[in-house]
Order: sequence, then C-alpha cells, then structure tokens
Amino acid sequence: MSTTIPDKDYLNKVCEGLPPDHPLRNITTNAQPQRQKVLYTCLNGSTIASPSLPQLLQQHTETEARNQIAVCLVENICHEWVAALGTAWNIDHTFFFGHASNPIGESVWEALMNPGGKWEDWTPNRSDPTIHHMGHLHGFFEHLGEDSPRPQIDRFPRRLQRHPRWGLQGNSKISYCRVSPCLYLILTDLPLRKSTDVQLRDNPLHTHLCFRVPFSRNYGGLAIPQEYDRPEFSALDIFVNFLNHAWHWRILFAEHLQNGAVHPMILSNFLAASMWRTNFLSLKQNIQSIAFRDVRRPSILINDRLHDARQALAGLQAEVQSARKWMLTEDLDDFLKHIRKAQPTSPHAALDQVLEEAEHLYQFLMDTFQLLMGSISVLDSQTSLEEAKRSTTLTQLAAVYLPLSLATSIFGMNIKEINESPLSVWVVFVALAILAVGTVLLLLGATAVRAVSLGRMRQWAKNLHRSKKKSSPKNDAAVEEQAVEQTKYG
Repeated sequence: MSTTIPDKDYLNKVCEGLPPDHPLRNITTNAQPQRQKVLYTCLNGSTIASPSLPQLLQQHTETEARNQIAVCLVENICHEWVAALGTAWNIDHTFFFGHASNPIGESVWEALMNPGGKWEDWTPNRSDPTIHHMGHLHGFFEHLGEDSPRPQIDRFPRRLQRHPRWGLQGNSKISYCRVSPCLYLILTDLPLRKSTDVQLRDNPLHTHLCFRVPFSRNYGGLAIPQEYDRPEFSALDIFVNFLNHAWHWRILFAEHLQNGAVHPMILSNFLAASMWRTNFLSLKQNIQSIAFRDVRRPSILINDRLHDARQALAGLQAEVQSARKWMLTEDLDDFLKHIRKAQPTSPHAALDQVLEEAEHLYQFLMDTFQLLMGSISVLDSQTSLEEAKRSTTLTQLAAVYLPLSLATSIFGMNIKEINESPLSVWVVFVALAILAVGTVLLLLGATAVRAVSLGRMRQWAKNLHRSKKKSSPKNDAAVEEQAVEQTKYG
C-alpha cells in the first residue's frame, strides 16, 4: 500500500472536473466525519460499527494478515476519509470522482434509462488494471419526500427534478471498489424518504421507495426496494442485509473475477432478488402474526392492518413479476456458470420462488379475513350471552322491587301505626302480596309466550328443511337431464 501521495494533492485530483460549488471542494465544512456512517464487516461475522480512521486501518491490516475477506461500508464519506483511504489503500482518484459526479442532460431519467443517454461509463475496462477494480451503480428514485434532499449535510448532492405525475425525482449512486483480493470499499449516499402525498396511498405500487437501475429490458429499469421494516431507503442497510447471507460473499469475491470487481449488472440483480425475498419474508411474518395472535381479540384496527398487508402484497407481486419478466439474463447466466457449485439459486429462480410463495400467502391472507369475521361473530355471541345474563338479573331485581315501589307509592307513610291514618299496616302487606303475585304471573306469562314463539320458529325451520330435502332429488335429476341434453346437442 502506497502512502506517498499527500492528502492535499490527492483531494485536488479527486475534485478535478467537479463544479466549483461542489461540497467536496469545501474542506472547512466537510473535513470531519459528522453525518457519516462506517461499518467494517468480515465473513466470519465480526463487525465493527463506527470505527475511527486509525481503528479501521489497523483492523484491515490485521484482517489482511489473516487472509480473511471483508467489506467496508461508508455512507456520506467526508474529506478526511477520502484522502486517508485513497492514499492508504492506493485507490485511484477516479473512483471518488465517479461517485461524486452526476448524469448529464436535461432529464435525469433519460440519461440513466435511455440506452442513448449520456452518463459516466460504469463498464469495467479490462485493459486498465485500476479501472477494472471498481464499479458505479447508478439509480433513480420517484416520489421522493420534500425533506429527502439535505444539502447542509449531503457531501454528494444529486440532481432533483419535479415531475407532474411522478412527483419529486432524483438520482443516487452506489460506488464500490475492489481494494485488494480481501477487501471491498462500498460508498453510499444518505438515506431518502418517500413522499407522504395522500394520492399515493391508494396506489399499491408506491407503498415504498424503489431504487431503479438501468439493467433491465424494460424502460422502467430494475427495482431494488426499500426494506419494509425501515422508514427510509438506506443503501447501507441494504448491503448489511445482503452481507448477512454468507453465500452472497461468493458473488463479490468470485474466483473467476481474478481479484476484480463484480459487474454492476450482476450485483444489481442479486441485490434486487435479495431485497424482494427479505421484504416478502417480513410481510409473511407480519400476516402470520395477525392471523395467529391478533385475530384472537378482533377489532377494526386488525381489519385495517390486513388491508394494508393485502395492499403491500399486491405491490410486491406486481414489482417482482415485472423484475422477473424484464430481467437481463445473458451475462447473468454466464456469471452463474462459474459460481453454480457455490450457490445454485439464481436471481430469477429466487424471484420465481417469491412469486410462488406469494400466491400461497395471498390465499392465507384471504382465509385470515374469514377467520377475522368468524372471530368477530364469536365475540358478538359472547357479548350477547353476557347481555342476556344481565337482563335476567335485572328482571329478577324488578320482580322484587317493582311491587315494593308500587306499594310505597300508593300508601306512602300513611298508616295507622305511624301517623294515625285510618289504614292499618296489614293493608299494605296485603296489597304488596297481590302486586307481587301479579308481577310474577306477568313475568311467567311473558316467558311462556316467548318459549311458544321459539318452538313455532324451530318447527317452521324443520318443516322447511324437510321440504327442501324432499325436493332435492328432483332438482338433481333435472340438472343431470339438462347436462345430458347439452352433451347431445351442444
């Protein structure tokens, strides 16, 4: 590793060709690593989060000495780290310049998605051993939130355009470099948020942000989705999820690459397949949690959550079908021949599996709706029984207190033993007994009438069932005869 290039000279080379107002030229505000995230992870599972610059360089020296492979992820890299990593790891300055540059032309979408558009050449140059070790993954976003661009902390500002239909649009870039046979350096931009426009809520295809890259036979590009469990699109988090699967490391460090970097088209296909698979499993876990636990105590909020899950599943199926249909497979198939022994699952096979499992999940979701209705019916029945018990208790209380109320309202305190009234106290008890007997007879009569009515309704239902049962053979015969006639003359 060479450290002979002074930091200042290295930065000057990086900034050559950048606009005069580019943040990378402002050393005063961009020298310190505020608003920068760093993650250094190895295949053996050890990870260092937010290391200092000396710690990172020391850790890589030790990792390289043990001949272990590692990946260094940096989000919104600062001046100091550009100069230090560039000189310590002997990275060509064009790598950082390529990460800072943006597409050319009036329309960012046309520049990225149109084959005739102009943008920096991301194709590795096999004749140049330095360029061969790097790649830039250009992409595009739609429906960005108004708070997504943050120029005060963004060291790599991207182009933003407002479209009357697709809202705020902008580009982004993921740059990666094969620093050595054992190390990748991956640079990402700041996270972005989706627009909160209410018009997007009714469209199942726009529930989350998608990073669209120009590696597809479709003009819309290949979509790399945001993690459903995250509030924003973070390329750093996507790579963390990608590297959590050990076999993905074999894609980055494939032997046939001869210590070179994987092609951006290959990387984007595996990233997309991995993220769609991750989002499907997350959605499946959410639906199963509702079906097995939350439905036990149903509410209107659970119904809303099921409809949200149905919307997310519909959007996922549509995007996965589009990605699978328009995926570029020529160069991908050639790459898979070299790593087939290491991992037989190709991106298109992974997407096919997602679509197949999504169909089963959709049916499970529909069954959950029926289960929710059944749970609500059971809960309503339980509530009705409790109300009936309370009504019975109230009736019993009425049978006791109603005669007392009538007797006291008639006689009040006017009895001989209290205020020398001509009525004696035994008259009150006689009247109370008569009223009590009358109340009991009235309640018993109402109960008897209700029982008779229920008995008649049950008898009517039985008679109706018997009549249907008797007529069913005739109906079946008529249907069979009609089918035979259609067979003869159809």
